[in-house]
Amino acid sequence: MADALARLRDVTARYDGVTALDLVDLDIPAGRITAFCGPNGSGKSTALRVMRRLHAPAQGVVEVAGRALQDWSPKGLAQVVAMLSQSPDAPPELTVQDLVRLGRFAHRRGFRGQTAEDRKACQRALAATELAELATRPIGQLSGGQRQRAWIAMTIAQDTPHIFLDEPTNHLDVSHAFEVLELVRQLNRAEGRSIVLVLHDLNMAMRYADHVVLFQEGRVVATGATREVLSEARIQEVFRIGCKLIEVEGQERPAVLPLPQTPLHSVG
Repeated sequence: MADALARLRDVTARYDGVTALDLVDLDIPAGRITAFCGPNGSGKSTALRVMRRLHAPAQGVVEVAGRALQDWSPKGLAQVVAMLSQSPDAPPELTVQDLVRLGRFAHRRGFRGQTAEDRKACQRALAATELAELATRPIGQLSGGQRQRAWIAMTIAQDTPHIFLDEPTNHLDVSHAFEVLELVRQLNRAEGRSIVLVLHDLNMAMRYADHVVLFQEGRVVATGATREVLSEARIQEVFRIGCKLIEVEGQERPAVLPLPQTPLHSVG
């Protein structure tokens, strides 16, 4: 893959002796929306953390943005890849604009204050997330969708070509989840940013992802175009449920109908 955002070769990662990734080989395309999907504990978030150098693999080689991961300085990596972790937290009194300004940390030099470039980046991030009018509001007064957009605005303000999002729709209702993923699509389509996100909702992955990596028990069992990877047979096998893909008029891709109580042999 010529234009790869990341490459993993024979990567194994462990937590307290438990293997989370087991000899993973993976290429992730640049310029696309890639979703990591799989059951709980399958290695999705670990793979993202390894790629962002937040968890050291026990073995293997990782390359990000055309360079071996160990060759990046922490600040240099933060200037090319921004990451929003699961369930981020900040004091509720912190205003939206102050939260967004934290995204400029990777570009700061010494103890200098905010530069004109920093201010422009924050303004762009607030505009992209439609939060400019809420800039002075404390994040504790925001709705769930607004708060998640504020965290994404902070990530956008980091002004990187690549963004990693670990379960960005976690704890959001359907309306707010759509809101966040529509923003993700806009960042990719309008600004050309590569997005890699962990998603539990297969319907959201089917709708928004260009590329899917499917994990099971620490291994990659499938990777490729979304419609090819998220087939009925593969969903049934990996998630151990019945499944139907239903074509919906006016929609480019089918809806995923899980059938948790349906024995696999009776799904026809």
